[in-house]
Amino acid sequence: MNSLRYVGIALLMFSENLFPPIPSELIMKINSFIIYSTVGTLIWVSLLTSTNYILGENYTLIEKYIAPISKIALLSIVFLFVIWVIKKQMKK
Repeated sequence: MNSLRYVGIALLMFSENLFPPIPSELIMKINSFIIYSTVGTLIWVSLLTSTNYILGENYTLIEKYIAPISKIALLSIVFLFVIWVIKKQMKK
């Protein structure tokens, strides 16, 4: 976490979804956790609300538009993690 800074925090927070017993409060200070969680929630809810407003009654199309974004985000995180592991192995 010290060498990767925010990327390390993001990877650890992502890993908490894989291993539910690890709460974010252990990874981040509580103030940072509250701020980042609030900002992330506001961004995500705003995105979904505006998409719903634009699509109107075609709400089921949200999955069609959001699914690729979610997959890109997940692949980006995995890609960054692989790069991090490779860099760690090269230092040894």
